[in-house]
Amino acid sequence: MRDAQSAQLQERSSLSPSQNLPLEATLRLLADKDAELTSLKRTLASSETALVRKTGEAEALERELAVLEKKRNEVIAQAKEAQRRKLQGESDGLEEMGRWYAGAEQILKSLV
Repeated sequence: MRDAQSAQLQERSSLSPSQNLPLEATLRLLADKDAELTSLKRTLASSETALVRKTGEAEALERELAVLEKKRNEVIAQAKEAQRRKLQGESDGLEEMGRWYAGAEQILKSLV
C-alpha cells in the first residue's frame, strides 16, 4: 500500500507544478488565465475592427490607383502619338503657339 502511495506521489511530482497546486492557488491561476483570455478576446475584437477599416481603405486606394494607372496609360499613349507625329513632320500647333507666346512676351517686355 505504501508503495502505491509513494508511486502516486512520484507520479504527481513528475507532472507540471501547476497541476500540484492547492485549490486556492488553482482558483487564482484559473482567474488569472480567464483575465488573460478576456484581454486577448478584447484585443482580437479591436484587431478585427481595425482589419475591416483597413480593408476598406485598401480597397479605396486600389480603386484610386486603377484610375491613376488608366490616366497614366492614356498620357503615355498620347505622348507616343505626339512623338510619332513630330517625327513624321506633323505639327500639333503647340510649337507654333509657344513661339507666338515667346515673341509676344519679348514685345511686351520691350514696351515696358
